[in-house]
Amino acid sequence: MLWSAGLASAWPGPTATGRIDSVANIFERLGLRQRLMAILAAAGLITAIIVGLNLYELSVLQHLSQEQREADRVSASMHDTTLGALRVANVLSSLGLDLDDDDRRQALTEGEAMLQLFEESTTRIMPILRQVFDPAEQKVFDQALTEIKEAWPQIRQDSTLGQQDTLRWQLTALLSSVEQ
Repeated sequence: MLWSAGLASAWPGPTATGRIDSVANIFERLGLRQRLMAILAAAGLITAIIVGLNLYELSVLQHLSQEQREADRVSASMHDTTLGALRVANVLSSLGLDLDDDDRRQALTEGEAMLQLFEESTTRIMPILRQVFDPAEQKVFDQALTEIKEAWPQIRQDSTLGQQDTLRWQLTALLSSVEQ
């Protein structure tokens, strides 16, 4: 049904090939109810597209958030390991000083605890270091850790026995080998 007789005379109708002249003419043939339904359907489709894009954006943001949390965890592990290494170095250097027996025992106890924490934190960051270091650097790092672990019992024994000269020599040798 057309709205008015004037529109009926303006309607071009199909061409000789049987096709309608333009898409705009289709809307002229539709009634008000069909036009509103078409507009609502188009609005629903556009809304669905916008919601879909927003959901995709949220999933991307969630993925980026997970990556950020992982990077924060790695950073905290690296920070803890660095602090552990500095504390071990501090304890080792304090053992080279002339300390009284109580201070020496305290330094040894603290050194034992710091070395244990350092070993634990190093174990946590090893997968990260394997990605960062090339094989030669990884070998040097592993060798330095092994030397520190192997030297600690001898350092503790020399410190307990009060052999300061031997202790200083061992600390110097350890630091020079780890420095490489």
